[in-house]
Amino acid sequence: AVCPAYADLSRIDLDSVRGRDAGVTGAVEIIDSERIRRLNVSDLEDVSNLVSGLQLDTGRAQSDVRLTLRGLQATVNTPNVAVMIDGADISSQAIGFPGAALLIDPRLLDLDRVEVLKGPQTASFGRNAVAGVINYVTRAPTDTFEAELRGDGGNYGRAEAEASMSGPIVADRLGFRVFGAFWNDFGAYENPVTSQEMGTSQGWATGATVHWTPNARWTVKARLSYADDEIGRDEAALPATDVLAVPSALAADNPALDAAAGVDPRTGLPLFSDPLINTFAGAVPSAGDIFVRRSPDFIKTGGTLPAFSEYPGAERQVLRAHVTAQWDLAFGQVAASLHFMDADHTELFDFDKRGEGFFGKPKDDLSFVQSYLDLDTETRVFSQDIRFQSDWDAPVHANVAAHHFSEDVDQTEQGGALVAQGARCVLPGDCPGFTGRPAFAFVDEFAAAQTPRPLQRDIDHWSVLTGLTFNLSELGLGPTQRGTWRLEAKARFVWEDQDIA
Repeated sequence: AVCPAYADLSRIDLDSVRGRDAGVTGAVEIIDSERIRRLNVSDLEDVSNLVSGLQLDTGRAQSDVRLTLRGLQATVNTPNVAVMIDGADISSQAIGFPGAALLIDPRLLDLDRVEVLKGPQTASFGRNAVAGVINYVTRAPTDTFEAELRGDGGNYGRAEAEASMSGPIVADRLGFRVFGAFWNDFGAYENPVTSQEMGTSQGWATGATVHWTPNARWTVKARLSYADDEIGRDEAALPATDVLAVPSALAADNPALDAAAGVDPRTGLPLFSDPLINTFAGAVPSAGDIFVRRSPDFIKTGGTLPAFSEYPGAERQVLRAHVTAQWDLAFGQVAASLHFMDADHTELFDFDKRGEGFFGKPKDDLSFVQSYLDLDTETRVFSQDIRFQSDWDAPVHANVAAHHFSEDVDQTEQGGALVAQGARCVLPGDCPGFTGRPAFAFVDEFAAAQTPRPLQRDIDHWSVLTGLTFNLSELGLGPTQRGTWRLEAKARFVWEDQDIA
């Protein structure tokens, strides 16, 4: 049992998922180790492609990760699908975006299986488990010595390798497991504005696990891991296929607008002539039919990248430590869990995802908008819980647990949007009418003028679970011809405080 502190999710199976030993109810899909390796499952997107009813959507920012399970989508700035590693909650929420944080989508390495529990599970698993639970179960030390090395390669610079070693230190008492991995991908597109590859990603990770069984009643598992990866995405703004005008009813009090210019035949509302918006309408074309081009990284002042290089995308470093302990008693089981994570991630990319330059001449980018996102985020998570699950020789069983979760996030934002060509000037005498300059000529000064904008969020969460399970068949209250009937009642009291400054 790798994860006894969370109702033994790590040892559930399809035959016992509704039984008392599993401690959970609902539909479960499991991606075992054979499928993980055969299908090269490496991230949350791969998991969503294999699990029915699970969808992954990423917003314009890479830290805006949105999970939908069984059609239940988060409507506030809190994820509604709990994501766990060996039962430790790693669910987090982004700052400034409606989805979850980038940290819920780790590189999936040295995994034994992925378990997806569908349906509301807030009573059993607490915060964020409104729609269900995704639990990554890492591989445990083995009883005999073994070593494994595997690699994978492909076009566009795709290469990855993973090595592991496992075995006993003291027979039947102490075992170990170590692993290391690296990966690289150049991306499938070249940016014609910079002549560089887009969506490149690379990284490395390592970790070690120790499994200790001092006697027949005690089991302790400790795991320490570190991952450092760069995450790139091939993204492009869809080409404009239509022009929309802002109805005068939405901007009637703005003195900077021109007089009304006709009536919109679709709405019957008068229109102004200058707030025209180029937009996309119609069916989304296939990826092969989209000309992918983005502005180069113009941020030179105080930067470390060469001028006109590609934006680096997202980078993250995650240190994680997790200890679980289980104590078997004559009348039940006590389990405890401690989890700590310290993560740093940065994002710097072209937020408008448009570039108007041409091959070999990035300085001639004629875009009238230069928008970039620049985030630096440090997240520290600490969680602990203790659980008692009875094993009475009776038709009634109890489940009691206490859980504490704290998260401290410090984020600095220094991006912005610069609009030049095509913007109507509102200061008389400065630039009457419309400007006619591309934005890239002003990006240096604009970037240098951006002051860091710090934001902090602290979450302090406490919850207590109580539950009772009645075996109706043993009590003679259920039809014995149709299997075992149980009645389960659970209640969780939650107190959570969030401070944002």
